[in-house]
Amino acid sequence: MNLRWGSELMGVDMFLLDSQSTMMPATVNVNRLAIHMPNLKVGSLYSLAGFDVTRCNQNYRLSDSSMMVRFSDSTCFDEITEPAIPIGMESFRFTSCLVLPTQTLSFQLSNNYHSTDIIGEITAAKSTVTDPPHDKNRLMATIKMDNDVSVTMSMFDSQPVKLHNQLESMGCDPRVLVATSINPKIVGGHLFLNATSGTRIYFDKETIAGETSTGWLPKTLGLRATTRWNP
Repeated sequence: MNLRWGSELMGVDMFLLDSQSTMMPATVNVNRLAIHMPNLKVGSLYSLAGFDVTRCNQNYRLSDSSMMVRFSDSTCFDEITEPAIPIGMESFRFTSCLVLPTQTLSFQLSNNYHSTDIIGEITAAKSTVTDPPHDKNRLMATIKMDNDVSVTMSMFDSQPVKLHNQLESMGCDPRVLVATSINPKIVGGHLFLNATSGTRIYFDKETIAGETSTGWLPKTLGLRATTRWNP
C-alpha cells in the first residue's frame, strides 16, 4: 500500500516478474483500484496491454529498474494458466554486508541508492509491542547473515505488531527470515537496516530462498529460543 502521511491511501505498489527474471515495479492509483483490484493477486500470471511506462522516483527506488509500469483505465489483464516460457514465482535482491563495506555503502546512500532484501537468522530482538498494542511501536532485531556478519534491523509503528502476531500464529519454531525492501543506513560508522512501508517478512518454507537456506543455520538454534520480546 502507498500511504500518504496520515495513513491516506494513495495507491497500491507491486513488483512484476517476467520470463527473463526481470523485476519491474508497477503502481495503480487509488482512483483506479476498483477497476484493477480483482486482478491484483499475488502469484497470478497475466499478459498485460494498455499500460503506461514512466520513470521511477530516483530519490527512493525499490528495484534495480529505472522505469515502472503504471496501470491506466485502458490497461487489460489476460490471465495465463500455462505460460509458453516458465516464469519464476519469486525474486529477491539479497546483498551481502561484505560486498557493501562502509565507504561503498555510504557512497550509494548519498546517491539515493535503492533498497535491498536480506536473509538471515534473528539471534536477538527487543520490542515495545504490548497487549493491546499502542499506536507507536518499535522492534530492533539482530540478524545473523550467512557470512556470520550480524546487523541490526529496525521496524516501526504497525510492522512490529504484524511480526509479533505472525510469530504467535505460526505454532512452530522458524529459523530463517527473509525481509524485503530494507533501507540501509550508516550511523556512527555502523550499518543499520530500517524497514520501509514496502517491507515484507517471510519465514522458513514461505519462500524457496528461505527453504534452501536452512543448511547454514545451526540445528540447535531456533527463532523462538533465541529471541526475547521485551516490552
